[in-house]
Amino acid sequence: MNKRGDQLIETIMFIMLNLIFFASLFYFVYRTGNSAIAYEQSYAKEIALLIDNAKPGTNILLNVQDGLKIAKDSGQDLSRMFSARDNKVFVDLTGKGSYSSAYFSDYNVEINMNGNGFAYIQVKEKE
Repeated sequence: MNKRGDQLIETIMFIMLNLIFFASLFYFVYRTGNSAIAYEQSYAKEIALLIDNAKPGTNILLNVQDGLKIAKDSGQDLSRMFSARDNKVFVDLTGKGSYSSAYFSDYNVEINMNGNGFAYIQVKEKE
């Protein structure tokens, strides 16, 4: 009887540990797919590509309403959502760390947010 009881406990523990593992795996995938990380990466890469393809004097208006919603929900200051320095674009939607993407053009870049969900990007000649 003791062997059967031990096997039952081992089987239950095996099933429970597998359930916990797969539940945490699905939670991680869900959180990563629907969170600010994905938006930060896509905005940073998109802005970097736009800057690389722009000429000095170009003004770009980018729709970032989805990112603005995430930033407002997490209490992020709008003026800190986007920045560009040292040939890198930084996007921080949560205030817990930013994602950066480098661009190759040697321009001065200013990125300003308005409350309507648009980022205003100005590409200027380096002084």
